[in-house]
Amino acid sequence: MPNKTTASVSPDFSMFSLQTPEDYLKVLQKESKKGNITALPETEQAPGIFLKTLYTAADTEALKANADFFASLAAVRKSNAYSYAETIAVAGPAQANSDALIALSGGANAVHFYLQNHGTADYAGLLGKISLKDTPVYFSANAELTREIQHEIKKYNPSRESIRGGILFDVFNSDKSGVSKEKGFELLESLLTDFTRSSKFQTVYINTQSVSDSVSDPVTELSEAITMFVECLDYLTDKGFAPAQVSQSAIFSMDIGTDYFTEIAKFRALRLLQAVVLDAYGVPPIYIPIYATGSAATHNPDDSSGNLLRNTTAAMAAVAGGADIIALRPHENGAQTKSSPARLAMNVSNILRYESMFERSADPAGGSFLIETMTNAFAKAAWERFLTQ
Repeated sequence: MPNKTTASVSPDFSMFSLQTPEDYLKVLQKESKKGNITALPETEQAPGIFLKTLYTAADTEALKANADFFASLAAVRKSNAYSYAETIAVAGPAQANSDALIALSGGANAVHFYLQNHGTADYAGLLGKISLKDTPVYFSANAELTREIQHEIKKYNPSRESIRGGILFDVFNSDKSGVSKEKGFELLESLLTDFTRSSKFQTVYINTQSVSDSVSDPVTELSEAITMFVECLDYLTDKGFAPAQVSQSAIFSMDIGTDYFTEIAKFRALRLLQAVVLDAYGVPPIYIPIYATGSAATHNPDDSSGNLLRNTTAAMAAVAGGADIIALRPHENGAQTKSSPARLAMNVSNILRYESMFERSADPAGGSFLIETMTNAFAKAAWERFLTQ
């Protein structure tokens, strides 16, 4: 008797007949109570993006190039490792530093300080014993405070090659900082000049939050992200930087919605589009980090329990889609403590990492026909929209 655990059993599919779309349509017409179906139903997954009811082997041909791309990307990444960034609105440097230390001791891997409304950039007070060589620290501020942070980082880190994190100045919303877009690009040029040798310190910030706040269309988000990236590349290469220098310093930030499969496909489509742009500028493959943030549009202040569930779905989608950094909005307001809303948001990431093992697979969504199809459709539609703008 062959061992049941080692015997080879060939599956028998003879009971299933191969259906063409025409065969399937006939079945639907026969079984439909309305009896008026004239075409296979389609589902609109995003504006202008329709998924068919039935796919055949022929439909997989268009996805082979994508499969090869993500397989090569998985070979580079080797795992799906990601960082959780604790976002801290700075009201004062001492409290911000305390919040950062609590977060880092509770599972956060990075810190993101928001200094938009704070009057001074007290770098030493903010960081205390936190070292940019050990912990990625990101700074977001208006133009004036960005210049102060830029100066302070140079002062405290004369050898900047090994620092991690970034100065995330949103040049496309520089008017909110009281400066023109032209002045914003000049600041961006200055940041890249100072930190171009810091391969893990990002300064070319591509942020689509203002887009996602007004629309819930992944194709629009993606096309705007690529438009911003190309504009940065064009401006900075005109100033003498090599396209590879600009790309090496870039970081993309996108909000995470709660439509699970759509969000996974959106982040994967962004990877495809990054590669297309890099190829157009003659840049060898460069891994550009993606920063996924909890969306204000899906946060309901009157539904804190629901917000926790939405955070979980959003985090799962971002990690499965290949985001490198995630930051979630706390389900409700509260000070940073060991049981605070911010800590619960962070624990979503901890559970995905340590209990659900989301980091183990380099491309957990790879091979899903639905997600691969959506990825391809989003990337194609976003690129076509970019070309017609």
